[in-house]
Formats: sequence, C-alpha cells, structure tokens
Amino acid sequence: MFTHIADFGFQRSAKQAFGWYLTWLLVGAALSGVIGRLVLSSAASATAGFEAGLAVGARAAPLYVLLLAAILFWKKQKGVTEIALAVLGVILSVFLGSLVGLIPLAAVTSRPPISGAAALQQS
Repeated sequence: MFTHIADFGFQRSAKQAFGWYLTWLLVGAALSGVIGRLVLSSAASATAGFEAGLAVGARAAPLYVLLLAAILFWKKQKGVTEIALAVLGVILSVFLGSLVGLIPLAAVTSRPPISGAAALQQS
C-alpha cells in the first residue's frame, strides 16, 4: 500500500493510490503545522495565531496541491483526463483544502506513466 510513495511515475492500484493520498496528506499536515507554529509564535494571542494560521493554510493548500500536480505531470501522461483531474484537485483545494484536493491527484497516480519514447524526450 505504501510502496513507491515518492515515485511519481509509478502506476498505482486503487489501494496504493489511497496510500499515496494518506502519505501526502500527512506531509501536507506536517508542513501546515510548521507554518502554523511560525505564525503562532509571532501572534499576540492564541486566538489571533489560530486565525492567522487558518488564513495561511487556506492559501498554502492550493499551492501544495499545485506543486504535487506539477511533479506528477513530470512523470505522467498529459492527456485530457489527467489535466482535468489536476485542475479539479487545485480548484477543490481552494475551497476545501488538501483533504479533498488530493483525491483527484491520487486518481492521477493510477494512470499510466509516460511511454518509453516520450520518456526519452523528457530526460
């Protein structure tokens, strides 16, 4: 389930795509925690820090999903389905965060990688 997590060109089964989703969701949560801690340390009160952390998180989630989508496109085919799923993931992350935005990207991980001839041109 958690094999080849950092191999963005690997074609995953549904179970492995779920493992990919969980892993990168936890990575994003850890990054959000670090950013939140930095914001909280400069806030006047815990409430102000929490509100500032939410604002930063709302801006960071789409960037995080966009970064993962870009890395996926480095190794995956760039068909209409893959593009639509990536755009959907970024749009969903704007409104619902990484929790929902990563779901379409997990579906992209189950798509085939770049074929041999195209992979040579990418290198």
